[in-house]
Amino acid sequence: MSTDVTIFNNTDIAAVKQRKGALGDVFQAPAPKPTGSRIQATNTGKFKKIVNGQEAPKQVADEINVIIVGALPKVSREYYEGDYDENNKSLPTCWSNLGDKPEAGSTSPQHAACATCPQNIKGSGAGDRKACKYQRRLAIMLPGDPEKNIYQMKIPGGSLFDKGAANAFGFEAYIKYIVGNGFSPDTVVTKIFHDPNNKGQTYVLKFSAERPLTDEEYNAVVEAQSNPDVERYTKISVAETDGVGSTGEIEFASAPPADEPVEEPVKRSSKKAAEPKPEGKSSLAAVIDEWN
Repeated sequence: MSTDVTIFNNTDIAAVKQRKGALGDVFQAPAPKPTGSRIQATNTGKFKKIVNGQEAPKQVADEINVIIVGALPKVSREYYEGDYDENNKSLPTCWSNLGDKPEAGSTSPQHAACATCPQNIKGSGAGDRKACKYQRRLAIMLPGDPEKNIYQMKIPGGSLFDKGAANAFGFEAYIKYIVGNGFSPDTVVTKIFHDPNNKGQTYVLKFSAERPLTDEEYNAVVEAQSNPDVERYTKISVAETDGVGSTGEIEFASAPPADEPVEEPVKRSSKKAAEPKPEGKSSLAAVIDEWN
């Protein structure tokens, strides 16, 4: 796996660095019908592709290169009442796309605000863990895919907050690293790999920057961001992606990550109100604003 942290110092990519990502006009061409596609990491250290609930026969070992084309500006949360059975792809009891308050479609909202929810207290889950879990859901593309398909990928709580080092980060630190180097997450190829130092029973993912996108890849990203799948995959559950569960208009959170302990991230309070998103600016631009 790459640990090269010099890729942003190449003077030949000065023009590439000027790409803002997610700031272009939204394409008005009819978007293709959602297909229900996702990439899933496994406890065996592999990645597998699932389309319309059917697993592809070939799995990719160890690592995968992706292009992030969509994400929500904040970490999501979800709570399942009772033990979660991964073979029963049910919808969560309570969830929050932005991690602040239950979504309107929650069947049993646990509290008015996530920060003070009793399910957000250590010990509310198994052992000393929290019953409500963190996660992110991304919309991604695969470099070199001639079909330019969009997939959903879930990042569990245990892969979010690690500070990382040597170009191998937890997701949140990785995004700050990308933004800190003047790039947008949708203008680079991201390598996702299983943490080789993890000895637990659940998987832990790491993230590294491989290279800037080519012109062809960047144009494909801009076009893809007009596809409703991009926003859809950042909000709906694995059950919804695979065609299981409700098919209504409610936006569902993703299936729960493994039951790993995750500390509450501490953030400074914002000193100014969030500015309205400019017309034509995609959802990923709002994500970049939030990370900045």
